[in-house]
Amino acid sequence: MLKLNASRDEGKVVTGRGPLPIHTDGLLVGERVDLIILYAAEFSDAPGSGKTYVSDQLTAWAEMPERLRRVLDEHEIEYLVTERGYFPTVPEDWYTIPATRDYGRVKSLNLATAFPPDVTPRSWEVRVKGRDPEESDRFFTELDAFLRAPRYAHTHRWQVGNLMITGNQRTLHGRTAISPGGTRVLFRGRLTLPDAA
Repeated sequence: MLKLNASRDEGKVVTGRGPLPIHTDGLLVGERVDLIILYAAEFSDAPGSGKTYVSDQLTAWAEMPERLRRVLDEHEIEYLVTERGYFPTVPEDWYTIPATRDYGRVKSLNLATAFPPDVTPRSWEVRVKGRDPEESDRFFTELDAFLRAPRYAHTHRWQVGNLMITGNQRTLHGRTAISPGGTRVLFRGRLTLPDAA
């Protein structure tokens, strides 16, 4: 269990108060996560703040514009982890992670989009390998907006006692920033299912 406590400690991102872009749990550390369980122990925040958004990535991927799909199909995606305290075991330089994965049940996207340019600190940086930085940034901005479009994404405003279980192979998720006076304490569990027969 991880306590997502909206920490005010300097440098905290995953357990902190800022936004988290669309991502796959376990991506940066190479761990398989099938189910994500979130429970709201405390929540009091301004409307629009501290929400969790969940994207139906399988439908989004099936309907993705060719200009976005082509990048994921033909180019490598690289990550640089900057929140070393939360991810101490990953490479210290840029490293490549495949943009898709298949554990025998469904082939799905395996990625994280970029933090908005005005957000600091960030937990990770992401780029399209070999692409001009501005072109890469435009791609991730467009991809993030597409995956969070109302057709694909549900945004959940928490109430104390809410329980959310999402499939990490079928969805992507993120969060909105928590307001300065807001309280948001979620407990997160992760589950790996037995391999399909």
